[in-house]
Amino acid sequence: GAYQRNRKAQGRDVYTVRHAEDAGVKMSNEVQLACFKVGEERYAADIMLIKEIILYRKVTHIQKAPEFIEGIINLRERVIPVINMRKRLGLHATEPTAATRIIITKVEGKSVGVIVDSVLNVLRVGKGDIQPPPRIIRGIESEYLSGIVRDGEELILIFDMERVLTSTEKVRLGEFSEP
Repeated sequence: GAYQRNRKAQGRDVYTVRHAEDAGVKMSNEVQLACFKVGEERYAADIMLIKEIILYRKVTHIQKAPEFIEGIINLRERVIPVINMRKRLGLHATEPTAATRIIITKVEGKSVGVIVDSVLNVLRVGKGDIQPPPRIIRGIESEYLSGIVRDGEELILIFDMERVLTSTEKVRLGEFSEP
């Protein structure tokens, strides 16, 4: 699969994303999407925008942090701000479970963690199979989305990880992150 399971210190499971180029896959017309759940819905993000996926770990809350920042984590001696995708989507926050993961991505060159309820699978789709998102779908502003794709009978919304934050939020995020 596109995720390679590594054993790290302290027995933590860490999934490192092996990009398709590394595996020698020809990617011209194909996109690999990491599928994940938030609430009852299935979403995806382009695997090329994901650095790694880690098990949930305790997030340190910060006084006076903007509402959208859940807190920070220490990942290999780097401080990374974390966003709770449930809150971002207007869902009530729940306690983390054994399936909860933090997707490490980059927003404007800075590492950011995104808490999701679970990571499901990797879906390979043709670029032509990705449709532009409708203006408003399932109550989510389409500005967060880069597209929508069908997997059997199910529609999967594709997040644009760069657009999950507004420009004002990106400026605030910079106050809490290292490059």
